[in-house]
Amino acid sequence: MDRRTFLSAALSGMQRPTRIPPKTVVLTFDDAVKSHRALVAPLLKDLGFQATFFVTHRWMDDGENFMTWADIAEIHKMGFEIGNHSWTHANFASPQNAARMAGELALVDNELKKVGVPRPTSYAHCGNNFGPEALQVLKEAGYRFARRGIPPEAEYEHCGAIWVAADEDEMSEVRRKHSLYAEHGSDSEVLDERSLRELEPNLREGLAGGLLVKDDSVVYQLCATTFLLDLAVRYGTTIQTGSKVAKISDNRVIFRNGDVISAGVIVNAAGHAAAELSPELNIVKRKGHLAITERYPKFVSHQLIELGYLKSAHGSDKDSVAFNVQPRSTGQILLGSSRQFGIDDSGIDFDILERMTSRAFEYMPDLKMLSTVRVWTGFRPATPDNLPYIGKIDGSEKIYAACGHEGLGITTSLGTAELLTSAILGKKSPIPIEPYLPSRTITEH
Repeated sequence: MDRRTFLSAALSGMQRPTRIPPKTVVLTFDDAVKSHRALVAPLLKDLGFQATFFVTHRWMDDGENFMTWADIAEIHKMGFEIGNHSWTHANFASPQNAARMAGELALVDNELKKVGVPRPTSYAHCGNNFGPEALQVLKEAGYRFARRGIPPEAEYEHCGAIWVAADEDEMSEVRRKHSLYAEHGSDSEVLDERSLRELEPNLREGLAGGLLVKDDSVVYQLCATTFLLDLAVRYGTTIQTGSKVAKISDNRVIFRNGDVISAGVIVNAAGHAAAELSPELNIVKRKGHLAITERYPKFVSHQLIELGYLKSAHGSDKDSVAFNVQPRSTGQILLGSSRQFGIDDSGIDFDILERMTSRAFEYMPDLKMLSTVRVWTGFRPATPDNLPYIGKIDGSEKIYAACGHEGLGITTSLGTAELLTSAILGKKSPIPIEPYLPSRTITEH
């Protein structure tokens, strides 16, 4: 069994997974936190909701913040399911650790039995990690269900982001952004020079401060895309590769090798190539460079972006660079960014690469001491007004666009999906779609 296999509900070999009904919501709470007994369970009971509480002994010595076994028994008596989350909250993905998993399950089972809680049949993977050996242990122990969140192979990291201010003028922008985030219910914190350095000691001295956006996350799109494609296939999606699309029309997709797919709805999400299939779309390629380092754990903890990044990212200058680094779960550091208009050559431009890295060294001088293992380029799909194309393409009945996001395709992917779904189904969209329609009148920024 492949270690990367996603386990969504039933354990392999116990029962065939059933398709989950649409709009199903499963409420689960991990780690035996004290507030689960004091606040969460009573509120859910009042609302008539069910939930599973996955418990571990790992932090129970901290009685002020974590539950006792008696607290857990009270949650069970309120009608909620109690699940096993292991004794030490360990990573059981490796065969060596999985060898002690059965003992940890039994320790939790024994404590639950003492307070009258039935032996669990549900398990939550610690840190979302598991392997085939762990699945076998659960199967032999009689567990029916195991739950994990976003898998580690998708490389989704809730690390937060810091917009870095170099001087007092940029601190004014920090305070403006802080107010804007607050208006929209997003948690952020204004950092002075000292607090910025405490959070990211490898930033240079003398930076004015920054804005910490606590809810921000980073995702490594190559791994995440592979995971999502694999998951889509599990639920019946057909992925066709091996030949490029040559043409699309209102009812079919024609491949260069002659294959044809008939479709009721077609979405043009071909990035910078979208205009080749739909000439109505005004999209130009904007070249970018990225570099990734060897593994240097804890060198950087947050995504770091200079406040001039957005101006660089969406300006009209032919060439631009900005400081932007992201930590990866592997301990590597992803370094950007650069943007170039009017370039079709995908080769590395060493002049722009030098400008990009020099800009990064201005903010994090010790970056120059790290080893880079790879540099690559790509093309972002840009539009004249810096807004994506989302919605039905003018003159077509069944062809929709989802392209032209430039460097914000991943960031705005969920919002794009909401708008596109509403347009296809004829429903009212959560926000006005008119600014993004392919038929809009474009004023170049």
